[in-house]
Formats: sequence, structure tokens, C-alpha cells
Amino acid sequence: MTPELAQLRDFLAAHAPFDALPEADLQRAIRSLDVRYVRRQQPILTLGQPNAHLHVVRKGAVEVTGPQGGLVARYGEGDSFGYPSLLGDGIASAHATAIEDTLLYQLPVETFRALRARHADFAEFFDEAQAHRLRAALDRRTQAAELVTPVRSLLKRAPVTIPLDASIRTAAQTMAEAHVSSL
Repeated sequence: MTPELAQLRDFLAAHAPFDALPEADLQRAIRSLDVRYVRRQQPILTLGQPNAHLHVVRKGAVEVTGPQGGLVARYGEGDSFGYPSLLGDGIASAHATAIEDTLLYQLPVETFRALRARHADFAEFFDEAQAHRLRAALDRRTQAAELVTPVRSLLKRAPVTIPLDASIRTAAQTMAEAHVSSL
């Protein structure tokens, strides 16, 4: 193995999910990699365009933004991105831009899918990452909806109240009878 390939192997073997691959499959992955240099502020993935690679950041930094331009994630050395399109229809679901001069290792989709098929840990890594992304997106959407939801639409009944001069005992009894935690 050449010193360059040994260095590439050592780098991948130090980062999940490649660290769990057996040596033979790690070697196959390395032989299939493309190396790409992307200058600062240049696009890597464009929303709606085909993506045929899992991208692994070797050096530099990448920012991924969604359809409305909101930040989805930032990636640095050892991080992988671009997998949502590889798990789906092959079309990028976000923009990815180099925010520093960036060196990428690009794993072709065929190799990505073969590794997923052969290694449950490799597949699970990306499945969990995708599930986390989807949960986070749902949480953001839910939070946004809550910010514009009028309070009156959240109320299921009139508030439970007592007179200002009522005793603590009366307050406790009223709360217990009404099944509420505050008045």
C-alpha cells in the first residue's frame, strides 16, 4: 500500500462508521474513493440536483442549508454528509457549501449501498443519523407552528379559577376536583 493510501486508510478507520468495517471492506472503500477539492463559498451539493456520493470531510468545513435557506448542519473533519439523498431517490434535499477551502473524500453510491448491505453497523449509523435529522426537522416545524398558534386554540375549556381571598385548602380541593395543577 502506498503511503498516500495508508494515510487515507488511517483517516477513515479513525471515523465512524468506517471504523467498524473489516479491513477488506475498508480497502475496497478506499479504492473506490474520489478526492475533491472545493474552494471556500463554492457549492458541493445543490438542492434538487442528483447526488451520487457520500461526502466525507477530510479538511475544511461544510454548511448544509435547507430549501428556505435555514441552517441544517455544519460538518468538519471526519464528518459524512449527503447520505439522505443516497438513502432516497438520489436527489439532494439541501444545499451544501464549503465554508472553508475543503478537501472531500467521495464514496460512490454503489460502494455506499454495498457496504450498507454487508454491514448492519454501517447501515445503522446512517439510518440513525437520518432518523435524528427527521426528528429535528419535525421538532423545528412543531416549534414554528406553536409560535403562531393562538393561545385560545390551545384551550380545551375555560380556566379554573377561585376568588382571590379563597383559602389554600379551597384551592387544593378545587384543583383536585378539576384535575388541574394550577388555578
